[in-house]
Amino acid sequence: MVNRLQIRQSKFSDIYSLAKNLREEDKEELEALGETPLYSLKEGIRKGERCFTVLVDGKIAGMYGYSKKDINNSSIIWFLGSRDCDKIPVAFVKEGRKLVNELTKDRNLQNIVYSGNKSHITYLKSLGFTVAEYYPTEINNHYFYYFYKKKR
Repeated sequence: MVNRLQIRQSKFSDIYSLAKNLREEDKEELEALGETPLYSLKEGIRKGERCFTVLVDGKIAGMYGYSKKDINNSSIIWFLGSRDCDKIPVAFVKEGRKLVNELTKDRNLQNIVYSGNKSHITYLKSLGFTVAEYYPTEINNHYFYYFYKKKR
């Protein structure tokens, strides 16, 4: 059986392909933060410790990355994707769990998620993150939840 999901180091040119095919939920989350897809993806590559591109059936389906560890041994983790990620949900969750488990060997992971993005919240929980829905943060008149997973 052919592996439909592939992951490789990101190339700067990947951002243009993904930005024009981003899921509506991802666009809404970025808009709530006051950012554009191109800006966010460029910053992810520029400022991240590592950045990867997810391919589904050979097509750019998403990008993710994480920041350098801070003084508290924590990294900001992020992911932006297209609808192509929905084609292989089991493989997508399985690979996500492997990544998160590998990263939490030496660091805490954290970020915020738009409160209206229910599919992302469900996905984060399936990867083992704790989502602090009881204490939202307001940014640009939109609510966001802090999520985290502690170093193992």
